[in-house]
Amino acid sequence: MARELGGPLLAFIRRITSARHHILQTDGALLQGFAVQHDESAFAALMHRHGPMVLRVCQSILQNEHDAEDVFQATFLVLARKPKAIRKLDSVASWLHGVAYRLAMKARSEAARRHSRERQAAIMPSAEPKDEVLWRELQPILHQEVDRLPERYRLPFVLCHLEGKTNEEAATLLGWPKGTVLSSLSRARQCLRRRLTRRGLALTSGLLATTSFGTPAPAAVPAALAENTLKAAVLFANGSATVGVISAPVLTLAEGLLHATLVARLKLTALIMLVLGVVGTGAGVTAYHIWTGNHENSVSKPPLPETMNQGNPPAADPTKLAAKDEDMMQGTWIVRSAEQDGRNLVELNGRRFEFAGDRFTVNSGLGEVRGMIPSGAMQGDFALEAAIPKEIDLNGRNWRLQGIYSLERSKLKICLGKSNESRPVELASKPGSKQLLIMLERE
Repeated sequence: MARELGGPLLAFIRRITSARHHILQTDGALLQGFAVQHDESAFAALMHRHGPMVLRVCQSILQNEHDAEDVFQATFLVLARKPKAIRKLDSVASWLHGVAYRLAMKARSEAARRHSRERQAAIMPSAEPKDEVLWRELQPILHQEVDRLPERYRLPFVLCHLEGKTNEEAATLLGWPKGTVLSSLSRARQCLRRRLTRRGLALTSGLLATTSFGTPAPAAVPAALAENTLKAAVLFANGSATVGVISAPVLTLAEGLLHATLVARLKLTALIMLVLGVVGTGAGVTAYHIWTGNHENSVSKPPLPETMNQGNPPAADPTKLAAKDEDMMQGTWIVRSAEQDGRNLVELNGRRFEFAGDRFTVNSGLGEVRGMIPSGAMQGDFALEAAIPKEIDLNGRNWRLQGIYSLERSKLKICLGKSNESRPVELASKPGSKQLLIMLERE
């Protein structure tokens, strides 16, 4: 729990967080000010700006207020110690959301082990309204799915729906046109509803009214908690003694996450050096590309709670790998060639596949692939799975195609089969297979 401290520092926080020059500064400028110039007031402004959202995430996952405050503190300790870990300076809010979610889930798991009896009592019949109980259980899942959103959708969603900022404010902070913010928010909501539905969690109209969608900005962080967190963060960033300022649970959470991230980076460096040692062989080159293709962003976010404090390198999270590919796939792709039954299908050349959120469209063309690609326009949703090989499903109202894919920057290969046939196992279309191989390039 946050420890009460004296008044002078609290008055200092209130002055600096209300200063106009900090209000007008971007997250990137504030982060740079703290990382480079050690400007405490810049860190306080970031905490003032994003603290309410972080606390709300903690409270929604942890029913115990003291545990929520511990995770709140630990989240900002991680930011203070590693401000340069945020590569994109306009993503501070979504980065903090991800750290808070992971630490809260870690704390929740540990609390459940400590208080097994209370947990058993908690699942007994409750007099709370059904929607409130359901929403409380849904919130951790929602935060997990928000964290999985492609970055272009996650950034405005966190700012507008979790921090309560207006579309105009989010556009200013991100440096985007307002129209881009609006379309990204719409896609984010669609993605979340579809993903929750796939997990068997449909949002009813009553439950939707209690969600973060369209709610006002969260209440301010309690003054004592803000005061103590700022003092603790400054000491923690400088490596100073923290006895009596930071509680043991907070230190354990923050240092555990930082240690796990450091281990992941060291193992990444060691593996790259090992691969470079055999880079003259085809196997070495192939292994390097496969590994880096799956892990190039694995240290940009903290690992999932299950991987913390383990000696082994964190296993690749399939949901995150699929989410990364979904983000990379966004945009318009042009068919350069296609094959079926081992022969070329020139009639598909030039057709455009557009991926937006988890939806896709194919424009109309002169040719078709019977039972798979019509001559007219085609649309539906798609889902990716980070299997070996990587899997893709294209779904419409009354049809489904299943396949595999490979994605390398500006090149995309998809091999499709009908839903009543076995999924392709290689990116090829051999005579008699009926499978459709499509080679696309980014427009």
